[in-house]
Amino acid sequence: MKSKRANSRRGLLAGGNWVIDQVKIIDVHPQPERLANILSQANAPGGARCNLLLALAKSGAPFPLYGAGLVGKDASGEQSLKSAANIKLIPITSPPRHKRPHLSPT
Repeated sequence: MKSKRANSRRGLLAGGNWVIDQVKIIDVHPQPERLANILSQANAPGGARCNLLLALAKSGAPFPLYGAGLVGKDASGEQSLKSAANIKLIPITSPPRHKRPHLSPT
C-alpha cells in the first residue's frame, strides 16, 4: 500500500551551480599574444541545472520544476532569479560574512 505522502510528491528538483554566462562575440580568433575586438556581448543564465530546468520549462514539462542552489546578492544573482521566472526556484542566498573580531595589541 502506497503512503499518502509518497503520492503527494511530484516534480523535479535540480540543485547545483547557477551562473551567468558572459558571452562575447569577437571579430577573429586571435593568435597567441594578439588581441581581438569584441563586437558584442551578452549575459545569459547558465550552469547545467539551470539549463536543464529552463529547457524543461520551455518545452512545457507537465510537472513542477524546482531549482536549488546558492544565489549571490549582486546583479548576477538578481539576473539568475529573474531568468528562473518560469520555474519555482528555491533561492538559498549566501550566508552573511562574519567580521573578524578586532584584536588590540597588548
